[in-house]
Amino acid sequence: MKKSARGTLSLLILLALSTPVWADPAWIRATDVTGQPSTKPVKGGGGIAVVGDFVYLIVGNNTPDFMKYSIVDNTWAAIAPGVPVAERKKKNVKKGAYIVEDGTNIYVFKGASTNEFYKYSIADNLWTALPSPEFTKGIKGGFAVLVNLMGKQYIYAGSGSNTAEWKRFDLLAGAWEAAMPAALPVEKAKVGSGLAFDGGNLLYFLTSRGKTNSFFVTNLADVAPVWTEKRELPVSTPSGGKKKVKEGGCLLWFNNLVYAVKGGSTKEFWYFDPAADSWSYVGEVGDGAATKGIKCGRSIATDGDLLFCVIGNNTNEFWYYTPPVAEMSSLRPAVAGSPVPMTGGALSTVPNPARGGTKISCQMPVHGAARLTVYNSAGRAVYRAASITGSFGSVRLPAGTYVVRVDTGASVAESNLVVLE
Repeated sequence: MKKSARGTLSLLILLALSTPVWADPAWIRATDVTGQPSTKPVKGGGGIAVVGDFVYLIVGNNTPDFMKYSIVDNTWAAIAPGVPVAERKKKNVKKGAYIVEDGTNIYVFKGASTNEFYKYSIADNLWTALPSPEFTKGIKGGFAVLVNLMGKQYIYAGSGSNTAEWKRFDLLAGAWEAAMPAALPVEKAKVGSGLAFDGGNLLYFLTSRGKTNSFFVTNLADVAPVWTEKRELPVSTPSGGKKKVKEGGCLLWFNNLVYAVKGGSTKEFWYFDPAADSWSYVGEVGDGAATKGIKCGRSIATDGDLLFCVIGNNTNEFWYYTPPVAEMSSLRPAVAGSPVPMTGGALSTVPNPARGGTKISCQMPVHGAARLTVYNSAGRAVYRAASITGSFGSVRLPAGTYVVRVDTGASVAESNLVVLE
């Protein structure tokens, strides 16, 4: 029933689009955040978590506002009371806040350089103040993740305050304790750092360091876990932009991959394939349609079927992402009939084979919007772009073999691409 309702929602949104509809639309704009008590848009500290059929949101922006989104109905509603205000400091949710879920409850780190930590019981509509993690500098760019380990549940969390501190909260005992490894693998974990748990034993960590986006993994089941550095998240996109992970950066285990957004007012959307030990650039959140780049707290979350994203950055934009079709040969149009193959030579990839950038263009039979998707040898989409002229610019990809596909909704062209070392 739940998936049927979600399918109906997706179909209604797709039918409402005025531009051509392709197979694998990926990003769909859902209803913007509406109805929050203070009417302030999502900003510093804003973030999302998913439990059941609802996405829970802390608005941030120096408010206590707390919202929920119905995945089935595509609607927002305010929740009262909002995030508690401690009597002594009287601070609302601000920059550095973070939100986590355990399937039953919502947990909120208030940020604003405080150590305030709260639990919201969904069943009881009740907030409870929890013990403070007592980070030395307070939480300034927090990051956290729920971990199920050897039959127990923990929240692993760091303050993001330019320290290597992190701890874990034992949900059953209701107490903080030291995490292993004893410290994060960098001297200074900055705003925009992220954690992702694979549901087994592996915990991933992403942070900016110097001129790189450093990426690590540890096996929590080991007697003495250690951090192992993995391939770094590229600073440059295939189209040439250079950005490090900043505020709004987030990691998420989804669809057996580690997904990442860089934040920092960018829309960059990547995934890491553990089997291949490689990063792939998927494209922009919103497929380029989002009005601003991501800048908030926890910007992405999943219910296991869809990935949700709140942009923040003083907007109320809210999006969801459907996993791409994995098989290159079974792409199906989302319009009646089958797309007609374009004439030979319509799709150009120069140079091919390539070292470095490849310029991709397509002579379309009819002037209008077209979508480019590049698939790697495993059939995963690693790059997307859209154009109304048929020119997609220069794309830089790791060495390998690819299938390049341009789809107008009514016609399609495909070509192989080889990228050399």
